[in-house]
Amino acid sequence: MKITIILLLTASNLFGQNISLKATYSKSLTQAVISLSQKEDEAAKILRGFEIQAIELLKEIKFELIVKDSKSLFYANDNNPLEGKKNYKTAISIGINLKGKYYTDFEKNEVINQKESLGETFLVKEKFDKYKWVLHNETKKIGQFLCYKATAIEEVIHPFSNEIRKNIITCWYNPEIPVKCGIGKYTNLPGLIISLETNNTKMILNDLVLNPKTGVEIKKPSKGKPLSATEFNNIGIEMTRNFKERKKL
Repeated sequence: MKITIILLLTASNLFGQNISLKATYSKSLTQAVISLSQKEDEAAKILRGFEIQAIELLKEIKFELIVKDSKSLFYANDNNPLEGKKNYKTAISIGINLKGKYYTDFEKNEVINQKESLGETFLVKEKFDKYKWVLHNETKKIGQFLCYKATAIEEVIHPFSNEIRKNIITCWYNPEIPVKCGIGKYTNLPGLIISLETNNTKMILNDLVLNPKTGVEIKKPSKGKPLSATEFNNIGIEMTRNFKERKKL
């Protein structure tokens, strides 16, 4: 795999100055999002068809990480409106959210996810150091980078059962580019994330521009209703409860 790198500096130079960069990632599904059971009924076949459509959509979309000093912005970057793309609604229906953005500031220990849900815009706030990474003495080469492995446990609330599930997050990072801002909410590693795997998706670096002359303006999102991650999750739990109650009637 070849990763395009522009203006790559040595580690000593990077540590001696404020870092700015633009990184582009691609995203893919590594396993079924919904159809994890062995059922072969008609509903399962339909869901698998949805997943195939979502996989095709993800091939068209790139994700951009912009870092400047202690702040970053991460979002899906596409020249055309996402809503107009084929299979967009299908991807949303199976839980692949492509809109919104993540703003991080590690000096203030905050991650803000500006997202649209339930017809509203929310500013969901979490801590920058939320994940307790385990740094492993394991390396591998990804493109031109010698990467180190890190893992963390993520607790996810299932949208229908409200069960708390624990997923393993695996990152491969490069300490020669010592930025703590990461991919979306996955932050606070001692180097730029080159590859990241969750239980069903994978993101990998495609292009990197270090110290770009333009395109690194970062603004903190201000539009939306401020909520903590717990408050936002509680809204989803309440909606699920109401939906189940209506189904009983």
